[in-house]
Amino acid sequence: MATSKNWFRSPGWDGFWIMSGLWAPAILFFCIQAGWSKAFFGFFLAVSGIIAGLHLVMPIAMVTTSPLFSQARHKSPLKYYVIPMVVVLGATGLTLAGLFIESEKVWSALVLLSVIYVAWIIWHFTAQHFGVLSLYRAKASQNTSRERLVDRYFCIVTGIVLQSAVWADRGVRLGAFLDIFGPGAAEFWPDLGGQAACAAAVLTLLYIVYEGSKENSSLPKILYSLSVGIQPIAAWYWPDKFLISHALVYTLPHHMIEVGFQTHIGRRYWNMKAAVKGYRARILASLGTVALLLMLSFSIQNYKFIVALQR
Repeated sequence: MATSKNWFRSPGWDGFWIMSGLWAPAILFFCIQAGWSKAFFGFFLAVSGIIAGLHLVMPIAMVTTSPLFSQARHKSPLKYYVIPMVVVLGATGLTLAGLFIESEKVWSALVLLSVIYVAWIIWHFTAQHFGVLSLYRAKASQNTSRERLVDRYFCIVTGIVLQSAVWADRGVRLGAFLDIFGPGAAEFWPDLGGQAACAAAVLTLLYIVYEGSKENSSLPKILYSLSVGIQPIAAWYWPDKFLISHALVYTLPHHMIEVGFQTHIGRRYWNMKAAVKGYRARILASLGTVALLLMLSFSIQNYKFIVALQR
């Protein structure tokens, strides 16, 4: 029988930060069904933008100032400094070039970059799902290789295979991939997204039954697996008119988990004195300001776009 003693910190803390994949879709979907309160959604979008900015800045601050990474930073500056800066500057430069330069080569590079970015997001989010389940698995003393494999394959199938299938189907039906797959793509596998959503529901139910049948079962694992399984289902049933808002449902929980863990770790291991001294303080302040402004601007533009779609 599932027990509730294996929380990372407490039911309230875990419920707010780690289980946000349960309450965030519910709030946003209720907002849509209740008549789409523009003021509430604007607030929700702005908060999501700020959380996304913190999700970007806090890991950078942690890696560059925490004593936990001190030896690794000095041993592998290429990994911790050079490669991240090249990726960020290269992607930013390519995006800006696409805005101001009309070139087929630049556009093709942007499309390729977008595909790589989406693939990275799917893998990155799925890896986080497995990481959270691994933490709860350790809390519940589930230490066998079988438990690890079950969690891994549940995350891979649900977070990568089924999520991708739903997005591909909805994209084809909305005409997003006509240039790539042709006008008959939607007929290649009828109702692929619906079948993937049903498969996600069945797989999540089986996982919950399997977890609940253990002697050392974990209620937090059950709840988190439910938040993972909800994602493909929400992606399929989200209203077409507000489909872009599903990006919040997908990304906000990931950002909430990251920020939550960063604040938890930072209380014990973040070298705050180092974080506010010298050049690192200026770099972090600049990165933080730019990230927050970009995320807030992105949120406002998305809000305007969604309001325009509603008219």
